[in-house]
Amino acid sequence: MNYQKIFVHFMVVLALVGFVASSIFMFYQSFAILENGELPDNYMEYMNNAVVYITSLLTALVGGIVAAAFGISQSANQNLPSKRYKLHALGALTNEPPPGSTENRSKYGFFYALAYILIGTAAVVIWIILESEATQGIATMATSFLGMMVPIVASFFSGTQSITAGKPASAGIQAGKE
Repeated sequence: MNYQKIFVHFMVVLALVGFVASSIFMFYQSFAILENGELPDNYMEYMNNAVVYITSLLTALVGGIVAAAFGISQSANQNLPSKRYKLHALGALTNEPPPGSTENRSKYGFFYALAYILIGTAAVVIWIILESEATQGIATMATSFLGMMVPIVASFFSGTQSITAGKPASAGIQAGKE
């Protein structure tokens, strides 16, 4: 039994669970401390500083996990479509299926990425709705999410060019041949 793999799977799942839980708590706190729709001057007295920092850290960590998994190159013997393989690679970080059973990895990867995108988008929407009344934790979480979306989107769409006659569509142009 490979304890290092089990530890990695546990930490990847724990990061997502912590991200979701701390984000929901921060969303709740951000609305609960508003007084007549305005943020009080001393609002940080009502906030849990640890949750603010942990949520910011987990936003970047989970985004980094998604981006790193999407950046894993597909081996030649894999016969999955490129985008599905990226979800498969992300799902492989979340669990170790029984031998010979890997069909659910893409589903796990999809739900992992979906949870990150939904919570991150919620942070951006709350930041936009509350404008200057948004807490610093929400603003930091929203900007971290937006910053991580650049490498996530780039890695998700990298290597997905169409294949024509066994060569990438851009291979002839890169070699100076048209």
